[in-house]
Amino acid sequence: SLSKKASDLNLTIPSLIATTAVKSRISVLTTQIKMLELYMNLQQIPYEKVKLLVPEINLGIASLNAQFEEIIRKEQIPLEKGESDMIRMLDTTRAIPSGRK
Repeated sequence: SLSKKASDLNLTIPSLIATTAVKSRISVLTTQIKMLELYMNLQQIPYEKVKLLVPEINLGIASLNAQFEEIIRKEQIPLEKGESDMIRMLDTTRAIPSGRK
């Protein structure tokens, strides 16, 4: 089902685009798709709610796509000379141990 595919989407995000913004947009989209599926499985489909929900889902997809494009655009900006060294020096996970115990 569509809601299952939407739920699986969060598990298959490439690490390059697995940002908090992308994950939150996927979560919102998953919730909206589950809601749509719930409405469609009711005996009497609430057409007004479905009519309002479909544009919201489309907006969520467009927002997710824009976030993907922004991440890709930022990745394509070349680093300046020495910038990678500076980033590495700012990385606290590779701090020099003090030797004190």
